Amino acid sequence: MRIELKDISEIKIGLMTERKKALVADTTQKRYNLVSLKSFSEDGIYSHDFSENFISNEQLKDDYLVRKGDVLIRLRWPNFAVSIDAQYENLIFSSLVARLRLKNSFEPKFIAYYLNSNIVKKALYSDISGRIAAIKVSDLAKIKVPSISLQKQQQIVKFLEISAKKNEILTSLVEKNKIFTKSVFQEAIKG
Repeated sequence: MRIELKDISEIKIGLMTERKKALVADTTQKRYNLVSLKSFSEDGIYSHDFSENFISNEQLKDDYLVRKGDVLIRLRWPNFAVSIDAQYENLIFSSLVARLRLKNSFEPKFIAYYLNSNIVKKALYSDISGRIAAIKVSDLAKIKVPSISLQKQQQIVKFLEISAKKNEILTSLVEKNKIFTKSVFQEAIKG
């Protein structure tokens, strides 16, 4: 059985930052960190290193603040989803990003992995229109998610995380082997 994304989450598009950007003359200014499009990766992990400073001309609504457990998805190609696994102070998201605030019976990392899967990518790309490849929120809301137990979602996430770690180790070993092979060859031809 599958359930639509709109039925398991609250979906919200981010802030139109140009409308809220403070001018030098503004007396009321509030500092925020803005989720950058560089913060998204195919592995579903959010990187706070790329967040940008944003100074608003007013205190923003709490609706635009990102919380631990949220899932963010880029609305422009390449469309990656990330889960937020820590609490960041004053972190907001722009209109180039949609935020999913999930109901308790869904694991954020599982949803991020699922949204990054080929199944979802294929479905989304068939609905993308216009010169700038962008997802419509209405299409995002209609994505069908497998209705499986929270425990099974967590098991799948654990498996995917272990697999990603293995891939990192194997990639590192391949690189080290290349360096080793090159050095052995260099030594062999010196003689």
